Amino acid sequence: MAAMATTKLSSKGQLVIPRDMRESMHLEPGDLFAIYGRDDELHLRKIEIPDQEEFEALMEQGREEARQLKITREDVVRAVREYRKAKNANLSCEQIS
Repeated sequence: MAAMATTKLSSKGQLVIPRDMRESMHLEPGDLFAIYGRDDELHLRKIEIPDQEEFEALMEQGREEARQLKITREDVVRAVREYRKAKNANLSCEQIS
């Protein structure tokens, strides 16, 4: 269900999610959110942190998929370095403009 409302930023930097939205989305105090900001937009996404058992199962699933695809630890390290290098280069270009 898509919905829209307005809210005001408090002096402490807090936003209130309107009650009807909280209720319809089953949001509870203490729920965690990822927040993404770009230009004049903010996007919130509710996230759930897996418990230890679920995390270990997810890690094993990732390892198995990597084995099947023949992805090595070095491949992952290289990909992360390349991504970070490209990201840093983009940030530097944005800072110049």
